[in-house]
Amino acid sequence: MFRTKPLAAAILARLTGAIVGATKAVVRAWVAHRNRRAVAQLLGYDEYMLRDIGVTRSDVEASLSGGPLDDASTRLGRLARERREGGAAQRREAIAEARRAAPVDGGTPMAAGVMALPRRAA
Repeated sequence: MFRTKPLAAAILARLTGAIVGATKAVVRAWVAHRNRRAVAQLLGYDEYMLRDIGVTRSDVEASLSGGPLDDASTRLGRLARERREGGAAQRREAIAEARRAAPVDGGTPMAAGVMALPRRAA
C-alpha cells in the first residue's frame, strides 16, 4: 500500500507529459497550416506588391515547397533575409571594387588594392 502512491504519481506525471506533448504538436501543426495558407495567398499578389513587402515570387514558391508541417512563413522570412543580406554584400563589394579601381589624387590606382579613401566635403 505504501508503494501505490509513488507509482500512481509517476504514471500520472508520464500521462500528463504525454498529453502536453501531444497538445503542443497539434498546436504547431495548426499554426503551420494557418501560416501556409497565409503565405499561399501571396501568390495572388503582383510583383510590385511583393516587392513592397520585401519578397519575390520565387521566395514565396520556395517557402511553400517544404512539407505540410513546415512553417512556410518562417521559411519565407529566412529566404527574404538571406536575399537582402546577399544583395547588400554584393553592393558593398562593388563599392569596394570601384574604390580600389579609382585613381588616387588624379594619379593611377594604387597597387594591391590599397588606396586612400577620398575625403568627404564638409
